[in-house]
Amino acid sequence: MLLEDNSREQLRFLLECWTHNHIPVLWPIQGQSMTPFFQPGDTLILQPCQARNLRIGDIIIFYQNSIVVAHRLIAKIPSKHGWRFCQKGDFCSHWTWLQEHEIIGKAVAFQRNNTIYELEKNKLYWKNRILGWHGLSILVRYKLKQWLCRIFGMKHTNGRS
Repeated sequence: MLLEDNSREQLRFLLECWTHNHIPVLWPIQGQSMTPFFQPGDTLILQPCQARNLRIGDIIIFYQNSIVVAHRLIAKIPSKHGWRFCQKGDFCSHWTWLQEHEIIGKAVAFQRNNTIYELEKNKLYWKNRILGWHGLSILVRYKLKQWLCRIFGMKHTNGRS
């Protein structure tokens, strides 16, 4: 899901404003990569975060290929240089790995039709965790298939299913 204004500096400035003034950062979204959970026209409410404190299922905000993106965290592993994070849009069939420094913040709530829904409460908390673990299961199946093909000398297709 692409955020409407892709200025990394502007997003960092807004997150700094939130940190110092405790004012929520509202960020309109566009795109289909997180449907049906988020819809075009929804507004994310963001906050800065320590990347190492993220949990599977969190909606992370990151900067990749000159674009600010909001996707779901589906895996997190330690590495020599901090943590590595795997992200995936709910409606996407692919994922990518991020370094800790690429993560800008996370969504804590969203607004739809003048109603604010907090992502860390009640049903939405569990939906986020379940969707995160489902995304992880897709990644694990792909890696297992890759590993088995290597062991048995079979050709592994590039499709991620």
